[in-house]
Amino acid sequence: MNDKKRGSNASGHLPAGLLLSLLVFGAASCNNGSNSVPLVPIPSVPDPVVREGDPLPGVVVAIQRVYGGSGANGAFRVGDRPKIDFTVKRRDGVALELSRMTRGAILVSGPTENYQRVIPSQSDLVTAAVKTAVGEYTYTFAAPIPAAYLAPFNDSAALSDGEWTGQSLVGGTYTVGIELRKDYLVDGTVCRDPGNATADFLFGSATTLAAREFVRNENCAQCHSEVRAHGNDRIDVRQCVLCHTAGAEDGTGGGGSDATPGATIDFRVMIHKIHSGRHLPSVLGVTTNPDGSRKYDATPKPYQLIGDEDEVSDFSAITFPAWPSFTSGMPRDFGHTTLSSAQQSLENTMRAAPVECWKCHGDPDGSGPLTEPAQGDLIWARASRRACASCHDDWDPSLPYRSNGSTMPPQADDSECSSCHAASGDPSAVEDAHRHPLVDPALAAGVHFDVTAVVDVGGNNNGNFDPGERVAITFSVKNDAGTAIPASSLSRIEAVLSGPTTNPQIMNYQRVAPAYFSGAGPYTVNMPTQVYYDEIGTSTGTSGETFTASRAPVWNVSGAATTLLRRTGVGASSTLAASATITQNYIDVAFGTGSMFVKDNYIVLDDAVTSMREYMRIQWVQGDRLWFGSQFRTTYKPNLLLAHVAGATVQVITTSAIPTASWTVVPSTGVFTEVVEFGNGAVLASYTSDFVIPPVYPGALDDSPVNGEDWGDWTGLPLVNGTYKFDMHGARSLPVTGPGGEVTTYTEAAEPTVVHLLFGAATTIETVERVVGATACNACHVNLQFHGGSRRGFEACINCHGTAGAENTLVYENQTTGNPLGTPVEFRYLLHRLHEHVFPVTPGGVQDCSKCHGESNTAWQVPADRNHPYQSRPTRVWKAACSSCHDSAVNLAHIDANTSASGAESCAICHGAGRELEVPLVHLIR
Repeated sequence: MNDKKRGSNASGHLPAGLLLSLLVFGAASCNNGSNSVPLVPIPSVPDPVVREGDPLPGVVVAIQRVYGGSGANGAFRVGDRPKIDFTVKRRDGVALELSRMTRGAILVSGPTENYQRVIPSQSDLVTAAVKTAVGEYTYTFAAPIPAAYLAPFNDSAALSDGEWTGQSLVGGTYTVGIELRKDYLVDGTVCRDPGNATADFLFGSATTLAAREFVRNENCAQCHSEVRAHGNDRIDVRQCVLCHTAGAEDGTGGGGSDATPGATIDFRVMIHKIHSGRHLPSVLGVTTNPDGSRKYDATPKPYQLIGDEDEVSDFSAITFPAWPSFTSGMPRDFGHTTLSSAQQSLENTMRAAPVECWKCHGDPDGSGPLTEPAQGDLIWARASRRACASCHDDWDPSLPYRSNGSTMPPQADDSECSSCHAASGDPSAVEDAHRHPLVDPALAAGVHFDVTAVVDVGGNNNGNFDPGERVAITFSVKNDAGTAIPASSLSRIEAVLSGPTTNPQIMNYQRVAPAYFSGAGPYTVNMPTQVYYDEIGTSTGTSGETFTASRAPVWNVSGAATTLLRRTGVGASSTLAASATITQNYIDVAFGTGSMFVKDNYIVLDDAVTSMREYMRIQWVQGDRLWFGSQFRTTYKPNLLLAHVAGATVQVITTSAIPTASWTVVPSTGVFTEVVEFGNGAVLASYTSDFVIPPVYPGALDDSPVNGEDWGDWTGLPLVNGTYKFDMHGARSLPVTGPGGEVTTYTEAAEPTVVHLLFGAATTIETVERVVGATACNACHVNLQFHGGSRRGFEACINCHGTAGAENTLVYENQTTGNPLGTPVEFRYLLHRLHEHVFPVTPGGVQDCSKCHGESNTAWQVPADRNHPYQSRPTRVWKAACSSCHDSAVNLAHIDANTSASGAESCAICHGAGRELEVPLVHLIR
C-alpha cells in the first residue's frame, strides 16, 4: 500500500546511511568548538531518590566561565551579551539535570564598589541554557548589557544615597549571579534544595578584577549555619548584594499599601539594622533636634520589613548575641549623669548596640582554618553616611550632630567622613570607637585563676576524695601577661564542686571572700562553706566566758563575717506532721498550725534532745509547710543537717543580736571570748569554715521536691564513685572614665579553671561531652558572661546549670517575683527553651541539634541513663530533655501517657535508636 519508492526522499527523511555519516561528521566538527552544541545526544542523569530520613542531595552550582565580551582582554562593553558556562551537581559530585530544576534565575549587577542593577533577573535559565555535557551548561543572555543602570527595587524619591539610576555604566568589576532550586516530595512534604553561584567579570576600561568581600558566608554561618531567604531560593551572601543595592527600598506587600514606608533594603544598611533592632534610636523614639542635640521624646518607629508571603517582619526586638556588648554596653557619653532616669534608660539601651564588627567582617573562626573576608578591614577606612547611620539612625546628615562635647556639621555626602573618622588611632576613629573596654588590652588586662593543686586532706590523703575529707586548693591569680593579681583586689571569687560527670549534682557552691587572702599568692586554702546557727555554748551572765564552735577555722573578714545571736526566749510551738530527712529544705507542721509561724522566725526542732536539737530560720510559710533556703543563697540556712521524726517539736525562739564589739574569736581554733557581757541564753554562731564532703548529696540549687529523683536529683542519696569537677573563677571591678569624666563600671571576669577529681574508688577520669561546649556557644556568642558579669565562659554555666534538679529563684525565696516550684534551669532544659524561638540557624532553627551538640556527637540522640543505684523512682530523662521544646498540653500528655505509674518511660519504643521515629529522624534538617 506504500506508493513511494524505497529510498526516496519525498518524506523529507534522509537515507539512513547518509544520516549516520552526517551525524558522525557533525559530532566531530561541532565538538571542536568551545561554544558549539554537540549533535550527539548527551545522556540524562536520573533524579536522586530522597526517602524519609535522607538528607537532601544538595544543589551545587559552579560558574566556570563568563565570556563574550568585545573589549580589550575580553572585557565587556555596552551591547555585549554575556555567556555563562556553569555546572550543576549534587553535594557528592554527581551531576544534576538542569531541565528538572523547579526554578532558575540569572542576573547581573555592578560595579562591586557600589552595586547597582544592570541586567534584571532572567527567569529562563532552566529552559534557555544549553546542555554541553553531563552536568554542564551554557547560558547566553538574551538581553545585552545596557548603557545605563536600572532603578533599584521599589525605587522612589525617598532614598537616593549611592543610587546611580539612569547613569552610564562605569568601568569596573561586575557580577553575574545564578539561583537554582530543586524540589523533592518526601513523605507528602515538599522539600526545597537551593543552590547559588556568582562570578565576577570586567566591564569597560577595567583591567583587574576587584571582587567585593566585606563579609563571607562563613561569617554568617557561625550563627546561622546557612543563610536562607526568599522562600529558600537565596543562600549566598554574594547573591544578596546583587539585589539589595544602593537605593533599594522595601516593597509594599500583597495588599498594595505601604506598611514600611521609607525602609531601605540596601544590604549595608539593612543588615546592620536587622542585627541591632532593639538598640536602634528610631525604635526607641530618639532622634536629633535641629541644633544637633538629642531628642528623647520622638514617636518610636518599629523596624519592620516585608518578608516572605508578604507578611510584615518586625526586627525591633533583635539583639546581636555576641559578647561583650550582648551583656554590657559601651561607656557612657558626656552628660549621661545629667539626664533623667528615663533618658538614661534609653541611652543604656542604645549603648548596648553591637560593636563586634569583626564578627561579620573579620576571621570567622579565630585560630581555625577559615580566613577573614578579603576586604573586611575596609570597614574601618570607609566611613559613610549609609553605613554609620544604619545603626546610629538618630543622626540626620542634613543637621548638625552634637556628641561628647563636639558638634559635627551637616554632611551632604561622604567626602569628609574620613577626615574626622580615620580608620584607627584616636577616640573618634572608627575602629577605636567600636572597641569595647572588655576587649581593650589597654583597659582590661585579663583575670585568670591558676589552680595548681586540689587535694584531699583530713582523711586518708590517697588522692581520691571521700566523705569526711576536706578539699584543699592551691591557686594564684594572674593577668594576661602572667603578672600576679592580689586575690584581695577582686570583687568576687567563686568555687563550685559538682559531680559525678555522668549525672552532675551540686556538692558545694561558694562565694569565697577575697578579703580572706593577703599578698600576691600563691594561696592554699580549704574550700569553705557556711555554718548556720551553731550552738557554741550557753552564756550564764558571767563575764569573760569562752565558747567553742563545732567547726574550725572560723573566718571573720569582710564578705565572710561571723555573727552571733543570743537565744532569749520561746514562742509558738507545734510538731512535725511528717518525718523530715537530712538535706530537706522544708518541714510540714501539724495541720492548721502553720499560721503560728511567720517569715524570718527562728525555730528549733527537737529542743529537748541535745543531740537532735537543730536551729533553722523560716523563709516562707506555705500553709502548714515552712520553707528554709538553698545553698545558692546565703541569707538562710539551706536545709536540715539532722533527720527528725514525725511528732518532733517545732518551736519559735526569740533572739537578740550580739554586737561584734562584744566578742573576739581565734580563727584557727574557733574559740570565742566574751568581751562585753552577752546576757543569759544559748549562743548561736553563723560563720564560714571548711567544707567537709558529706556522705549524701546536699540539696540542688534552688531546690524543691517537685523536680526530684525523676529529674535526676539525687538529694539525700549516698555519694557514688566517679569523676567530679572543681571549678574556680572570679572577677574584678573595672571602672572606665569616658568623656567629661563619666565613669562606667564593668566586671572583668575570669573564665573558670576546672580540675577533674576522683571520688571514692574511681580510678579513671571520665568526662562526658553532651554538647561541644565553648566551641559551639562561642561560634555565635564569642563568649558568655552573665549574672552581673562575674560568671564568664561555658564552664561557668554548665558547672551550676548542668547539675540535676536546679530550679529558678523559687517562690519560697521571693514571694513577689519568685517562680513556681518545679521551674527548671537545668542546662538540658534551659538552653533548649532559651533558643526555641530565637535560634538563628537556618534551616530548621532549634531543630538543628548538631549546631550545639556537634556533628559527630551522638549524645543527644538517646538520653543517657541518670539513675542512682538506690533511688526509689527512675529518672525521666526523656521528659526532662524533650519537654523543654515540646511543651504544649498535648505533647506533655503524650509524654505522661507513655510513662508508667512507677515512673518508667516507654519513649524508646518509638524514639529509640533505629526505631520508626528515632530522634535524629524527627529532627532531620532539609
